[in-house]
Amino acid sequence: MRPHIASGVPRHPVVFTYILIFISLHLPVAGQSPTFSEEALIRGVNVFTSPAGTSGVGLGLLDLDGDGDPDIVACSGGSDIRFFENDGQGYFTDRTITAAASGFINPGCIAAGDIDGDRDLDIFVGCFNSPDRILINEGNFEFSELIWTLTPQGTTRTTGASFVDINGDQWLDLIISCGSFNGVDSWNKIYFNTGFGAFELGDIPEFNIPEPTFQILPHDFDLDGDLDLFVSNDRGYNLGFFNRLFMNTPGRLIDITSSSVNVAIDSMGMNAADINRDGLPDIYVTNSVPSYPLLLNKGNNTFTDKASLYGVENGSVGWGTVFLDIGLDGDLDLLVADSSVSDRLYENDGVLPWEDIAPEVGLDVPSFSNCWVKGDIDMDGDIDLINQSSFSYLKIFLHPDTPSTFFRLNPVGAPPNHFAVGCRIEIFSANGDLLFSDQRVSGRNFKCHSEWIFHHGFTEGESIPEVHVHYPNSQIRVFTNVPTRTEWDLPAPEILGDGNRDGQINIDDFFLLLNLRTTILNPFQPGCEFFDFDGNFIIDEADCISFLNRSDLPQKDCNMNMENDLLDLFQGTGLDADQDAVLDECDFDFVRGDVSGDRVVDVNDSTLFLGFLFNNQSLDCQAAADLNGDITLNVADFSMLSNYLFSQGPAPAAPFPNCGSHSAHITCEYSDCP
Repeated sequence: MRPHIASGVPRHPVVFTYILIFISLHLPVAGQSPTFSEEALIRGVNVFTSPAGTSGVGLGLLDLDGDGDPDIVACSGGSDIRFFENDGQGYFTDRTITAAASGFINPGCIAAGDIDGDRDLDIFVGCFNSPDRILINEGNFEFSELIWTLTPQGTTRTTGASFVDINGDQWLDLIISCGSFNGVDSWNKIYFNTGFGAFELGDIPEFNIPEPTFQILPHDFDLDGDLDLFVSNDRGYNLGFFNRLFMNTPGRLIDITSSSVNVAIDSMGMNAADINRDGLPDIYVTNSVPSYPLLLNKGNNTFTDKASLYGVENGSVGWGTVFLDIGLDGDLDLLVADSSVSDRLYENDGVLPWEDIAPEVGLDVPSFSNCWVKGDIDMDGDIDLINQSSFSYLKIFLHPDTPSTFFRLNPVGAPPNHFAVGCRIEIFSANGDLLFSDQRVSGRNFKCHSEWIFHHGFTEGESIPEVHVHYPNSQIRVFTNVPTRTEWDLPAPEILGDGNRDGQINIDDFFLLLNLRTTILNPFQPGCEFFDFDGNFIIDEADCISFLNRSDLPQKDCNMNMENDLLDLFQGTGLDADQDAVLDECDFDFVRGDVSGDRVVDVNDSTLFLGFLFNNQSLDCQAAADLNGDITLNVADFSMLSNYLFSQGPAPAAPFPNCGSHSAHITCEYSDCP
């Protein structure tokens, strides 16, 4: 008989007790944040940073190849810029050689934006004591250098940059902050994009002043539809430099510092977010000593410091800072990089003051930490992080959780501002409460650029009742019943209907729409968004009608049922077996070359064809006029017909000389064929 089995009592109670203690210490408690795992080397990223100066170097977590996952571009100090391609699961391939971006001198900061309007992200690299450079994205991780200013820069100390539209022309301008205040080359500058990446230095006396600026944060602080500028100045304690707030008004920037923020500290990094859900962007600023200001926006162009109330005032020498929903529980937390003490992660659990949980989740980086970027690196739905610390290797921290409900929303703008830089998003509950608001800008991270997706937790159901997007050109769209746990594009009104993004709304887009009608067996899925005209995440007849009204497709009713024939096809009340966008009941057989439809190819057909080509006369059977079968009617077809009729050239291809059918997308609405 084996003792203790029946009773369930362990044979060695002391050992069993230690096991229970071990398990209790290592199992996560309900609601406790899990520990991040650092996996840079495992993921294929081996970058050591040794910056010139002491303020660190920049990096970007950006979708550089347009395949939907975030890639990495990183300054490593010295002369190197490193590029890494994400495989979609968070493993990276070094593409530095392909990028062919070399010869940098002390690269220090990264900014990204589509400056030439070709729907990919170009890169600005700010340098320390050497000229800044712009890399144009040519696709497939190949970059070319842009000569972006005709005036030689000379020696600069660029500490920050952003690509945003300051003057409202939808082209992304360039804002540069320079940390030194000695000499004209160190003045803060705005370069205006005159189109396709050609820049001119702006003459803005109020802004172009020599100050020790680390970062310039663009944000719409007064919610009037344009981007204002908050300037982070160092040396406030000893030399009296104030942080500045410039409000963007038509034609000029107005400095309202004295009546709004009035902060003079050793300010380095900063970020903006709506932490109290009142719809107004608040500002957090790092410092060289406590206190770090948390400036709550009061809505009248003034701010009040509530850092002590929120428990986020302490630190040593802070640099970059990021707002993020670390646990995807629906509120914003705060991550702060520090070069003298461990980094801090302040968790917003709805109770003040916020608690620093960095040690328990493994984010208390002890080295000379400068900045963080956020994004879903392994595409599993949660938020991962990358840390840059001086004289250390890049660290990639993967979030270990499997998130329950979250959203990833990507507003898409009209050209040339394809990435909708400057757009503002608002998330509302079923009873109209504001749950989240944010804005897409460049330059909000100290020297860095995070993934450009609105990624946040949503705990109130499987779909978001209402999403408002304020696009940069002042257009507004309202989306309803937005499903969670999926990334969605949110197209601006001007580009709805252009499903293949070729700049036209034509028959190719209609055939895309035809396959997207929402049914139980064909649910709404990524790719449908450009045809969802009413934003309800259902593709139905209303969307088809809106599409047809916007397109230049012919409005025909060949079966006389008082409905557009294309709407018949969409509804399934008409058939189109040969996929020519003509109802089968109206799609006649034809003889190729018989333009008149009388079943005889003769001089009359050439006369009608000439009238079509040069006098805008209509043809009842365009398919018969397509002599070369390239689905386009032009002089080449007329030449083949004339050659046959008058020069004993080859006969037209089938169907000829007898009636027959075709499968091209050219119509034949009448002929004498049976």
